[in-house]
Amino acid sequence: MIKPLASDKPTQTLQKPTLLWVFGMIAAIIVLYAISWVWSAELLQDVAPLWSSAIRLGASFIGIVFFNLIRGHSGFKKLFGDANPRHLSLLAITGFSGFFALSYVALTSISATLLVLILSSIPVLTFLQSVLYFRQAATLFSICGTICTLLAIILFAHSSGVEADLSSGKDHILLPWGILFALFAAVSYAFYGLSYKRLLSHYSVTDILPGLLGIGTVFSAITALLIEGVPSGFSVSLIGQLLVIGAIIAAPVYVMYNLLIVRTDPLIASTISILAPVSTFIIEQAVRGHSLIGHSIDPGHFAALAISAIGLLLLFLSNKYQGKSHET
Repeated sequence: MIKPLASDKPTQTLQKPTLLWVFGMIAAIIVLYAISWVWSAELLQDVAPLWSSAIRLGASFIGIVFFNLIRGHSGFKKLFGDANPRHLSLLAITGFSGFFALSYVALTSISATLLVLILSSIPVLTFLQSVLYFRQAATLFSICGTICTLLAIILFAHSSGVEADLSSGKDHILLPWGILFALFAAVSYAFYGLSYKRLLSHYSVTDILPGLLGIGTVFSAITALLIEGVPSGFSVSLIGQLLVIGAIIAAPVYVMYNLLIVRTDPLIASTISILAPVSTFIIEQAVRGHSLIGHSIDPGHFAALAISAIGLLLLFLSNKYQGKSHET
């Protein structure tokens, strides 16, 4: 029997955030999240997906290191002096190199909307892993909140119909493989959120991310080199766009997402993956020049968004209730 990972040191006691702070962070994340995936899908037509993932991760690494330098410190000394290298490597693979490699490969055969639809299963996978593997207690609020996210996924999938998966015009023969890779990515990221909370939540997020992104970039580059060989087909314009996506759009998302994990709960942070599909769908339709009024956006999409918001509220209450029970 494999035992859940244990942290190197006790987790910091942080003040519980307000509901407004949680919703504000999630709103900012889902917009940037949607833009990054739609933009990435447009770029991955004739280029190697694994090298694209490595370049994007490297750009995020540079962006956060630059942010730390502006603040007057890099955090590397503290990071590599205290953190367990095995824990860093594990989370770098599950949360960054492995997750993005699987996601980028999936984008070569499915649309960005279908990708985020599959990734929206992360809250359910997080809940299952937290109970079955990490042995965390399930509350009534957390169970109901997870059920709401599951209902939202089903409703969004039903409302999207073939628009969510076949509208990309990609090879339908490759569709099942794309779905499988996306599902593996979801499992990997659910494990990352729970493991980050357990292993690294006592570090400053901006101190720990350079190490995670740096290791993730190296693993991604090695994987790309072994599978895709020497990179080719990357124009200066394409590389520039990947750098912008990684350093300016994705890097802030990593910071905000990990702050949510540390200050609330991995299950709350994971609800972003169900709130994001609607925004991704809208942006993807806008990029293709489709009307956002009428048949393009079904009322079911907004109903799914409302149900997932209710689920998020229930998970917030569960986290708040557990926090009070620990204090007493």
